[in-house]
Amino acid sequence: MAVRVASLLQVVKATLYCPSENEFQIGGGATWTGSGWKVQGGGGVQGMTSFNMLGGYLEFDLDNSGSKWGVNNNFYTISPDHPYNSYNDYCDGQGPEASSPTGTYCMELDIWEGNGNQEGATTWHTWFNRNGGCDMGGCGAHHSGGGRMNFRVNFDFDGNWHVHINGVENGGFNPKPSAEAMGSVRDTMERVGVTFISSQWTGWVPGAGTVTGDLDNSWFSVSNLRINGKVLMGPTPPQCSGPEPGPTPGPGRSEEHTSELQSHA
Repeated sequence: MAVRVASLLQVVKATLYCPSENEFQIGGGATWTGSGWKVQGGGGVQGMTSFNMLGGYLEFDLDNSGSKWGVNNNFYTISPDHPYNSYNDYCDGQGPEASSPTGTYCMELDIWEGNGNQEGATTWHTWFNRNGGCDMGGCGAHHSGGGRMNFRVNFDFDGNWHVHINGVENGGFNPKPSAEAMGSVRDTMERVGVTFISSQWTGWVPGAGTVTGDLDNSWFSVSNLRINGKVLMGPTPPQCSGPEPGPTPGPGRSEEHTSELQSHA
């Protein structure tokens, strides 16, 4: 038991990172802005650092005020089984049916996929089939609205995770993630972790489906990116300076465990 508690404390007390452009591949219309990026037209960024996020959290501000209806602006995770060095290392929950140049499947957690600045979704993809549950079609939760949004993502030790948008959890998943899906997230986090991807493109958006919007005249940005996790692979980002942010309303189990474990430290 003492060994397990020590292990959890190590995850909970993982370093708070404020990544720099040195930890990302940047392409197309994406540019680094200091604490994040802006994407004008098509393009995006691919993180080269893989994190175990169990018991940790992620925070960022996303502004898609300039993204048009029918354009997908996003922030999500993938889980390659080796360090991400180039686009040839890309994989996702759709594998060869989407963008993977090598046809490789891997866990994909869509923290945010937006339809312009009007609506979006949070989606789990843990199974590489279409047999139901959090498969290639995904376990999704809809969000109405866009513009300037603050995101806080809490990761529980059991593999569940919670996306808060402007302090309100985006829940109500359909289908509901199962214990097996959570276990898959937990095992993948411990084995290879996740790296963060953000891009803008056309071809599919939440709600409308397969449509094509005005990509050339669309933009969105991510700023104030902070990652509390344990580096497993790739370059180690700079640590944040200054105090950590306060808790988000409606915390997930990760914050409850943090308080409980730190009280015994």
